[in-house]
Amino acid sequence: MVYLTQSFYVLLVSFFCCANLAIKAESFYPIQKQDPADSIRRLLEQSNLKRADTNRANLLLQLSAYYLNRNPPNADSAYLYARQSYIVSNVLHFQKGKIESIYLLGDALVWKGNGQTGRSTLLKGISLSKQQGDTLQQAMGWLYVAASYGRTEAEIPEKIRAFEQAMLLFRHIGNKEKEANALKEIADMHFWQGKSAQSLGELLQVVTLYRSINYPKIHYTYDLLVAVNKQLGNYKDAIQYGLASIESARAAQDTTSFGLFHGRLGTIHGELKQWEEGLLYLKKALWYFEQDKNIWMVLHTARLISANLIAQNRPREALDFFLNIIRKYPPEHVHATLEVERSLGDCYLALKQYAQAEKHYLQMIHIEESRDRKGEHTIVTYEKAGSFYLAIQQYDKARAYLEKALRLQKEAGTLLTIADIHLKLFRIDSAQGRYPAAITHYQHYKALNDSIFNEAKSKQISTLQIQYDTRQKEQNIALLTEQNQVQAGRIRQREIQRNSIIAGATLLLLLLGLIYRQYQVKKRNNEQLQAQKLEISRQNVALQELLKEKEWLLREVHHRVKNNLQMVISLLESQSAYLEREALQAVRDSQHRVFAMSLIHQKLYQEHNVATIAMSVYLHELVHYLRDSFDISQRIRFELQIQPIELDATQAIPLGLILNEALTNALKYAFPNNQDGLIRISLIEQADHHFLLTVADNGVGLPDGFDSLTTSTLGMKLMQGLSQDINARLEIESQQGTWIRIWFMAHPVLGQLPVDSLPLADMLNGKP
Repeated sequence: MVYLTQSFYVLLVSFFCCANLAIKAESFYPIQKQDPADSIRRLLEQSNLKRADTNRANLLLQLSAYYLNRNPPNADSAYLYARQSYIVSNVLHFQKGKIESIYLLGDALVWKGNGQTGRSTLLKGISLSKQQGDTLQQAMGWLYVAASYGRTEAEIPEKIRAFEQAMLLFRHIGNKEKEANALKEIADMHFWQGKSAQSLGELLQVVTLYRSINYPKIHYTYDLLVAVNKQLGNYKDAIQYGLASIESARAAQDTTSFGLFHGRLGTIHGELKQWEEGLLYLKKALWYFEQDKNIWMVLHTARLISANLIAQNRPREALDFFLNIIRKYPPEHVHATLEVERSLGDCYLALKQYAQAEKHYLQMIHIEESRDRKGEHTIVTYEKAGSFYLAIQQYDKARAYLEKALRLQKEAGTLLTIADIHLKLFRIDSAQGRYPAAITHYQHYKALNDSIFNEAKSKQISTLQIQYDTRQKEQNIALLTEQNQVQAGRIRQREIQRNSIIAGATLLLLLLGLIYRQYQVKKRNNEQLQAQKLEISRQNVALQELLKEKEWLLREVHHRVKNNLQMVISLLESQSAYLEREALQAVRDSQHRVFAMSLIHQKLYQEHNVATIAMSVYLHELVHYLRDSFDISQRIRFELQIQPIELDATQAIPLGLILNEALTNALKYAFPNNQDGLIRISLIEQADHHFLLTVADNGVGLPDGFDSLTTSTLGMKLMQGLSQDINARLEIESQQGTWIRIWFMAHPVLGQLPVDSLPLADMLNGKP
């Protein structure tokens, strides 16, 4: 765990390898590139465009550019249309179209793998632009030449020279935006070469140029400044530019790289061991990448979040989180698989499951060493492997991998990662008794660490965060002020409405005065109606008395039915003395079912309301009866969670029988060999008049292959039939025991009338 915490910031470095650090706000192509090919072809096929003219040449150029900008580019089609455009432009002596055709021909050749031929073609276009005195076209040609080179050690100098030519030409014609674009590309290449200080100076010039023209997408330059300052160990400036990139993107309403910007801030806070701040930014980055459906960056950011949690001594949470992510987003290519193997190795190492960790680390190394290109991701791989073997005290293996990482880090690594590797090599040398080498490594570590982490920088970083939070609060205050203004407007609107109502009421009073005379006429009619109402009321009272008498007759019926059912239970009890085991069990099951019904009738004649059953009392008594009926002592416990619910008797009886069957089965079969157990019963209201009855035990569960739809036992048929009777949905599953769930909707209860005032009620309740 210690090694993972100390090397967390080394892992975070790889965030900057996941996307091109020089994110470009626009393409260098001067041709419109997103026109659908079909619409352009339709224009070409129009009769008035079949002749050779500049419109046709431009449409052919658009088609060529369209195919070059597809992903992946279709270089063959692009070459074909560029060649046709060149022919048309040449016939028309349309020099601008001719030059652009040459550029697209050269670009298509580069994409087809003919780099040298493509560049020669591009240089011809530049020469023609120079002859025509078209400086803008000449500059654009050098951008094409720069794009034809890769980022290899041999080609980067040529790439830089081409960008410099373009930059000087843009400066000559006063095009500050394109001058800044070219300079930013030069800074990016210098950063790629490890010349971070030179790159920093160039990027500051880019910012000055962009600000002079109020360029809206300056956040991409800020983002590159984050990477450069981080490389130089200027964490204060890195955080400042990171916050500025987010603010600029938000102001420009450009959310395409929000995930990347937040992720960079998360890595920087992680390197500074500000875990909670880093975790907050990383989670925001993950959300943005999920919205963009960028699976590769989702997996990469999830790995950084897991590493952050491990650094906070939360390895189990880290593993669970990452496993959940890869279930949702399985890796689709080798880069994503490498991320998965790294993160799983880290998690298992933190959990001290060393065999599992080594398996994933070895797979990580195998994937990394099978790749052609080596870079910062290779450094992270070797550093991870070295840290693992250091943790399990296999020092020779640890040294080999860490020295590989250190050799690469000296070319392209950050100060923090180099310092961390020196610290690990110091520990290895100390453990092996190589004290002079250990002291040397520790001195390197201390010098690098002290140069980065000093009190002044920490205070500056905290100040930056406070300033950012303050700006956020000011924005919130402005928003609240605007909301208050809107609220004030609404209040004024309500005052106008109130005054309108008062005026309307005044008019209404005037109208009432006019109709007062009609009221006097109607008064006599109302007196007659009142007399009729009194007569109806007397008749209603008589009907109420009849209804009350009917209710007590129903109570008497329920009482007699309950007594008859008790007699049936007694007869079954007497008969059981003469029966064999299976028949005896059947009789006892019948007793339980009869008791469940008799208990309903008992409740109906005892309660004030003869139409409903208080389920809380009823279910507790039914469970108490069944517990006493089975010889279970204290080995099986019951937990009841019954809400104070009243149901119609037509639903209470089937539910009681279903519960009887469920509990009987649980008591008979869920806990064999007198084992202890727990049965939970709950009845809750999930929505308006929608209820869920649950019976769950932690017993042995259902037998393999059990299917409630095909089971032919009497108890199961009863449960299914009774569920259908009350339009309920029955679900039975085996999940650490058996779970039975019944979803149903309560029926409305009609005719509920209080009977406390009846003399007959007082007599039955024992009152004088």
